[in-house]
Amino acid sequence: MLVLIKVALIPSLLLAAAVYFIGPRMLFAIRRDAYVKQFNDQLIEVSQSMANALKAGMSIQQALFQVSERVPEPASGEFRQTHNELMLGDNLIMALSALRDRVRSRELDVMVNATLVQHAAGGNLARVLAAMANILTERRRMQREIQSMTAEARFSAIVIQIIPIILVIILRDTSFGKGLFETTPGWVLLGLYGVAQIGIFLLIRRIMKIDV
Repeated sequence: MLVLIKVALIPSLLLAAAVYFIGPRMLFAIRRDAYVKQFNDQLIEVSQSMANALKAGMSIQQALFQVSERVPEPASGEFRQTHNELMLGDNLIMALSALRDRVRSRELDVMVNATLVQHAAGGNLARVLAAMANILTERRRMQREIQSMTAEARFSAIVIQIIPIILVIILRDTSFGKGLFETTPGWVLLGLYGVAQIGIFLLIRRIMKIDV
């Protein structure tokens, strides 16, 4: 019994170390992606709200304040901070660049660049923002169509990854399973299998990700 504990101790320590160092980073990346996705989903409303405010004769600073008051989180907090930075003396380029650096969204990059160019050139910013809202709406529609078209393939990819895990669990009480779970080479193989599964998952996710 003591031998088995010693055999399983090293792989357990390695697994705990991996979870300790990799787990928080993965959790942060997942939370960050969810935050950016939620923010991007609000950009249509943001663009339209700013366009309406500018058409009503408001300044861009007042339009940003309108967005912070009318749009829910997370966009509300981000644009409120941008408005506060303008109130504290930052110019528009500095405030919008800081917003872009905080959120790190490609769609926001396009919106900020268009806003800065039109503001500097003195063009009709309200029309540009309204057009941006229409473009984002069409982009959302295309994304939904792509998600629907690739749903079967994504489901198949998940099933392919789950089946080997189920087989390993079923075979755990057999001699093969005991060799995997109760010996050092078995733990090494399980570790390599886990790394391979993560790599396959990331590869499939990258293949299935279609930019619109």
